[in-house]
Amino acid sequence: PLFGISNQLLAAIALCVATTYLIREGKGRYVWTTLLPLAWLLAVTMTAGYQKIFSPDPTLGFLAQADALRAALDGGTVAAERIRATRSQIVNLRIDAAVTALFMTLVVLILVEAARAWYRMLGRRGAPRSLPSAA
Repeated sequence: PLFGISNQLLAAIALCVATTYLIREGKGRYVWTTLLPLAWLLAVTMTAGYQKIFSPDPTLGFLAQADALRAALDGGTVAAERIRATRSQIVNLRIDAAVTALFMTLVVLILVEAARAWYRMLGRRGAPRSLPSAA
């Protein structure tokens, strides 16, 4: 699940970059070709990521599954030879939840910064499109 979420979030970053390129090159009329898929991708992936972290269903949510395993350990229903593996799985599930949240936060940050750049670029229509040279 973590690989799938991270892969889709990487695609969202690529769409942000493509949108920035289109705006910078003055091809704003084509920006819908990247913004529509970006909006869909973000809506679906952020929803899935949120559900993967916070769903109360242990078969879906990382934290719910970790809590269910912890309850099984505390209740003594885990076989003695599986205790160590179960503890490791609990730690891994909590790390998966944290990494998913981190990825989602970073993508939102990248999107906000890209939107600020788009606004600045669209605000100075008559300005040259070349990058400033290093002096």
